Amino acid sequence: MAPSQVSCVLFNTGAYQVAIEAHYVQRIDSAPTAPRRVAIDTLLRLNTLTTPTRWLTLHDTQGVWQLGITGESVLGALPVTILQRLPPLIDAHRPHPALCGLALEGNRLILLLNGALLGPDK
Repeated sequence: MAPSQVSCVLFNTGAYQVAIEAHYVQRIDSAPTAPRRVAIDTLLRLNTLTTPTRWLTLHDTQGVWQLGITGESVLGALPVTILQRLPPLIDAHRPHPALCGLALEGNRLILLLNGALLGPDK
């Protein structure tokens, strides 16, 4: 039986809310500890001038790296029924390959990121 919810780490960047499946995130730190790191705003090419205050620690084929976010993050669950693939026009012009979908929960639009496609070198 397929799960009815997906466990995610949720956080805000600029005007956007973002979700990454929780199993990709090893821990959350208040200061950077890994030599490989990138801010979410830089990764997604957002024109916000923020300084990360939290660092999500992830792992890719090259080892540990950190994703800088501004503000708090929460562990939450999104119902699978609200998860949608990117519409074709957005998919054709997405700023990063990890942007894989959208979720609409009430009036809240959430950007879904594939943790396997994230990384400071991608």
